[in-house]
Amino acid sequence: MSELEIKNIFFEDVEKLFDSTIQSISEQLNIDAKVIWKKLENQQSEIIDGFDKILIDAYSENHKFSLENFMSTHQKNQNTIVSINSNTFKQFIIFINCCHVIYHKSYDSIETKEVSKNLKLCISIYGLIVRKSEQIVSLLIDGYIDAAMIIWRSLYENGIAIITLLKEKSDDLAKKFINHSVKNSEKKIESYRKNHEELKFPTVPGKVDENLKNEKKRVEDLYGKKFTKNEFGWADDLFEGNQRASLRLLEQRIDLNRYRPYYLLCSEHIHVGFNALNGYFEKDKVILPRITKQETELKSFIDPMQFTVALLYNVNDYFLEEVSAKHEYNINIKFLKKKSNDFINTISNINEKDKDNGSS
Repeated sequence: MSELEIKNIFFEDVEKLFDSTIQSISEQLNIDAKVIWKKLENQQSEIIDGFDKILIDAYSENHKFSLENFMSTHQKNQNTIVSINSNTFKQFIIFINCCHVIYHKSYDSIETKEVSKNLKLCISIYGLIVRKSEQIVSLLIDGYIDAAMIIWRSLYENGIAIITLLKEKSDDLAKKFINHSVKNSEKKIESYRKNHEELKFPTVPGKVDENLKNEKKRVEDLYGKKFTKNEFGWADDLFEGNQRASLRLLEQRIDLNRYRPYYLLCSEHIHVGFNALNGYFEKDKVILPRITKQETELKSFIDPMQFTVALLYNVNDYFLEEVSAKHEYNINIKFLKKKSNDFINTISNINEKDKDNGSS
């Protein structure tokens, strides 16, 4: 028996409604309800299923959900969140838009100039970084801080990859990065093969299996079997001896390890664990209604915003050096620094107001 026994989750007084239906039939036939139910003893399960279906269909057809009203409320919530924190959002979005301009001009130029394999790869990854940054903007406008943190974690890993590639300036490393994708492709196919029947998906075409085996053999012939055993095998040769590349080693190598505490905090929203509930505590109790509510207080927006801007500035420091005209790199990075400071100043103003309010 359920500990809660919650009634009327979707339907009001289902039992009473069923009983009244049987009673109505009883009155129409002038036969006692108990007699009717007794005579139908062998069909009770089918009758109940039929009643449930009628009720479910009627509820579904007459449900008063309005997509227009939903969108209106959603947009109203977005407007409230942005208007409360308008200047901070404005400067944050301006900075992201600057990165979009850099990306747009980079891929526009790629067809007209001779570009290395490494830089082509970096431009593609930079595009992913811009996309993820824009996703963070959208999620913050929706008030979903934890979702923005989940995307930031991916942003960070892509940032580590692109800075490593830009720093090395190696077409060979770019080829390793591309070839290493066979590892995840193999994992996906293997998992699909094991579960496609239960999912009622079609079988893996024979050519896919054969092509993947050939591709894995080609990659392992080039780099050895250890290459596909390590999650960051594409970067193994950057470290001496038998040391295998890892995210931690790569971030230390490019001096981004200061972001690790925030990376671990973001990871709590990806991996199952009690710490994911930390933001919903008050006086040692989880405040359940708070879990599904959108955030509106600026303090909760500050970390995902400032860590996004800081990481993008680090990425652009390397990326602009590669894509800018030589005599324009300095002014470009100074401009991004100015835009970064414009954003940071809005946070400083908020902190000052908080201090004033606290003192009063």
